[in-house]
Amino acid sequence: MARLPWYDDEDDELDDGLEDGVEPEKSKSQVKRELLALDPLTEELMDLPDKQLNSLGLSEKLLTALRTARNLKRGALKRQLRYARGLLAEEDHAAAAAAVAAFKQPRREQIDAMHELEDWRERLLAGDAALLDALFSRYPDVDRQQFLQLVRNAKAERAAGSTPRAGRALYKFLGAMRDAVRED
Repeated sequence: MARLPWYDDEDDELDDGLEDGVEPEKSKSQVKRELLALDPLTEELMDLPDKQLNSLGLSEKLLTALRTARNLKRGALKRQLRYARGLLAEEDHAAAAAAVAAFKQPRREQIDAMHELEDWRERLLAGDAALLDALFSRYPDVDRQQFLQLVRNAKAERAAGSTPRAGRALYKFLGAMRDAVRED
């Protein structure tokens, strides 16, 4: 059998031609794919307010390129974003992507609190007397007359199919009621 340079006789496995710990060079296509993958992040960075952008710890050169891109249109904008993308590729873009995601993600507690208020409102409009009693015992300082009037108005509004102004007012009242107890 003819000896092939990449064939290792000793353990009958193909030698991949790599030395231990040395990675092969990336092809031009791979480099281009990696750069193009940074396009959405570059655009998101450009759209961030200056306060958030400055908090990311990016180089001054990249920050200037992103700020400049905000004032450009069409072809000039594309060229400037390409330039900013190249600068971003040299920096820790994974940390920048994580920070941008954190800026976009509202805090989970706020979302849960909004869902709780919506649930309370829907249950009150459905006539849940147990919830009404629980809210009055949990929040004893609430103006009961005003609260019950808001519930009645929201129920009437829903029955008539009109704009939910009283429903929104009830939601705000519930939020203020809950927040007043948290501050104490």
